[in-house]
Amino acid sequence: MWFPLSMVGIGAALIVTISAADRAVEAQAAVMQRSSAAITTTAEELPPDAIWASEATYAPVEGITMVEPVPVETEPEVDEEELYMLAHLLAGECQSYSRECQMYVGSVVLNRVAHRSYPNTIEGVIFQHGQYACTKDKNYYREPTPTNWKVAEELLRGGSVLPANVVFQAQFRQGDFCYAKVDGEYFCGIEVR
Repeated sequence: MWFPLSMVGIGAALIVTISAADRAVEAQAAVMQRSSAAITTTAEELPPDAIWASEATYAPVEGITMVEPVPVETEPEVDEEELYMLAHLLAGECQSYSRECQMYVGSVVLNRVAHRSYPNTIEGVIFQHGQYACTKDKNYYREPTPTNWKVAEELLRGGSVLPANVVFQAQFRQGDFCYAKVDGEYFCGIEVR
């Protein structure tokens, strides 16, 4: 078979170019493979407040772009016992009230946990003597509604929606100031000193 000389030259040049590119890719992969064990970022080296999608491998050869790990946002874990207690408190204290009132009642619990004058656990706050009527009249054991569960979970994931010094909830005013009145419940607080 006869080919024009120009076609043979182009074909040979193309083969040489492809094989050179293949060798370059193979060489780069070999360098990355040899060096990755020594220069891989481990989970212990990462900031504690982030979860990383993958480990980053850094090439020691200049001119190769470094890869930065990408943080993956995750929701905070919810303690199942705390979720159970907070949902049952909402069911016992304010099940028939609005969602806003339920958020406020749950927020008072969280604010008390964080305040030095109250127990430092959800269980301690809920079952503190004389604080929540539902623990005495047994309404605490009422089955929570889907809204009770959802509000409790939102609060445990996101924290209180009230200012930190709002630590009272009752059908009357108490403390140094009244922050809000919702569904007949007063949410009051103490002045920060």
